Amino acid sequence: MMVLPDRNRTGSLKFDGVVERFGYTDKSALPMWLADMDFPPPPVISETLNTYLSQCFGYQMGTVSGAVRNWYSRRGITVEEDTIVTCSSVLAGIAATIQTLTTPGDAIAVFSPTYGPLFSLVKDCDRTLVSVTIDETLTIRDVVASGQLPSHIKMVLLCNPNNPTGQLVHSDDMYELAQFCEHQRIPLVVDEVHSEFIRADCSFFSALSLSAHFRRSVVVAQSPNKAYNLAHLPAASYLVIANPKWYGRISSSLLRRHLCAGDLACVALTAAYDRRNDSWLAEVVTTINDNRQMAFDTLKHTSLMTCCPQSTYFLWLDLRLLFPTTSNVAGALFKATGIASNDGTMFDMPGFVRVNLATSSTMVKTALSRLVNLIHST
Repeated sequence: MMVLPDRNRTGSLKFDGVVERFGYTDKSALPMWLADMDFPPPPVISETLNTYLSQCFGYQMGTVSGAVRNWYSRRGITVEEDTIVTCSSVLAGIAATIQTLTTPGDAIAVFSPTYGPLFSLVKDCDRTLVSVTIDETLTIRDVVASGQLPSHIKMVLLCNPNNPTGQLVHSDDMYELAQFCEHQRIPLVVDEVHSEFIRADCSFFSALSLSAHFRRSVVVAQSPNKAYNLAHLPAASYLVIANPKWYGRISSSLLRRHLCAGDLACVALTAAYDRRNDSWLAEVVTTINDNRQMAFDTLKHTSLMTCCPQSTYFLWLDLRLLFPTTSNVAGALFKATGIASNDGTMFDMPGFVRVNLATSSTMVKTALSRLVNLIHST
C-alpha cells in the first residue's frame, strides 16, 4: 500500500496555503481543493530527474514523441510521432491553437460547467465565448441534434473527462460532435488531461480513437502533470494534431513564442510515461476509485450528490440546499466543516463545490463524516 507523505509545512499551496485562501475555522482543515494529488511520485521519475540534474544545463535536443507514442500504444491508440508537438502547458497549447486557427472576435463554444481557465482563455484571446450547458440529462448529442450549437461558431472546446463533474463523453457523442465540426470545417479542441482516472466500470473514449477522417478536425491537448502529479516541475504538455496544415501552423506559433516544452520538462514526461510506472498509476487509480465509491455510498441519498462521477479525482457536490443564500459556498463549507474545496463559480456553476479525492482514505472518511453531520444539523 502506498504511504502518503506529510505535506504540511513543505511549501505546498494545497496544504500551507489553506489559511491564506480560506481564512480560519474552528475545525481542523482538510485540504481538498487544488487539483493536486497527495501520492508520492514513482521512483523512476525521481531517479531520472536526479541523474539529469547532475549534468550540464545548456541547450538540449529534448523530444517526447516516442514516449508519447508508446504510452498511447499501451492503451490501444495509434498516435503518429509526426503529429505530436510539445508546449509549456496545456493552456499555452490551447491558446496557441485558438490564436492560430481563429481570428479576433470569432465565437468559440465551450461546454459548461467546465475548467474555469478555458472560459478565461477564450476571452483573453479576444474571442467571443459561447457557453453551452450540458448535464447528466442533456448530452452532447442532444445539444447538437437540437441545434443549440450556433452555426457561426469557429471552434469547439471540450474537456473530456469533464473537470469538474467527472462525466465522460461517450463514443457516440464524440462522433456526433466531430461530425458537426467536420461539416462546419471548424476545429474540435479536446482537453484530455484527466483521462487516466476512469471509474472501474467505465471506459474512456479518446478523440484520438475517432476515424482518420474525423481526426483531421481534432486537436487533443494532453499532459502527464495530472496523472503523475508533476505540476510543480512541470512536465512537458503536448498537442496531438493529425491535420498537417494545422500542425505546421500551431507548432510554428509555439516555437515563435518560446512556448515549447524545455528539456527538463521533456525528460520528466519521458520518465513518467515509462512502462515501469504503469503499476504505480494503477495503484493510484484504485485508491481514487475506492475513495470515490466510499463517497458515493455515503452521500448517494442526499441532496449533495445525484450521481457518481465516472472519472477524475473530484467530487462535484451540490450545496444549494445547504447554503441557499450564500454566493461563496466553498467559503461557507470551509467555515462549517474545515473542508477546503473549489467554489463552483469558477466552473460557471454557482452553488456547487469541487472536492479532491486524490488523498488518503482517512481524510476522505473525515470529510464525509463532517458532510453528513452538516446535513443533519441544517
